[in-house]
Amino acid sequence: MNTHEAWQKQKELMEGYKKNSPDLIVSLKARAEAEVFKEIGIKNLPPGRLKGYLRLFYADFLVEEKTQTDEIIKLDEIDEMADSGGEITRGKNERTLYAHLIKIGLTTNAAVDRLAETLNYDGQIGYAGLKDDQAITAQLLAFPKIKRTVDELKSIKIPNLLLTKLRWGKGTIKPGYLNGNVFTITVRTEKAANRQELMLRLENL
Repeated sequence: MNTHEAWQKQKELMEGYKKNSPDLIVSLKARAEAEVFKEIGIKNLPPGRLKGYLRLFYADFLVEEKTQTDEIIKLDEIDEMADSGGEITRGKNERTLYAHLIKIGLTTNAAVDRLAETLNYDGQIGYAGLKDDQAITAQLLAFPKIKRTVDELKSIKIPNLLLTKLRWGKGTIKPGYLNGNVFTITVRTEKAANRQELMLRLENL
């Protein structure tokens, strides 16, 4: 079963639930803010504070992976080798192709499935962690023993994802092989915030 067939099957399943068992898929009413804050120990918030909106757009939630070697897989790095037309060298025992995956509106699993299907790749694509789908994210992928060329990977066209910064190496990536993530989060408010007051509050926090 490919990704599209799985999506179609899931859609039919959800339609069946909606018709016969709506209680299984209807979201519960959002919990009151005060109730949630109380549980996690946040108290005495000023009643007139600004309301903020998280993830109004994909670009409001950016995630960049920090590898085990403290390399940050950046969203805004261009593929210098590709732009210059230079060749990507391959060492004698280097059988793994590494690439930066930049995606938007997709889970890591969905992106990996689409890549495997498009490339007809029967190996295990390596990645360190799952990244949000309601976001724009960057992370490192590994394609051990891949038979495709670098140019073939550069030329693939899959909506909502991009492979860049390709290079040859050894080994692979396993879950947990990272030192964390770097988040850039935009909070959109109803009206303009007082920057000086905001910086003071952040400093106090």
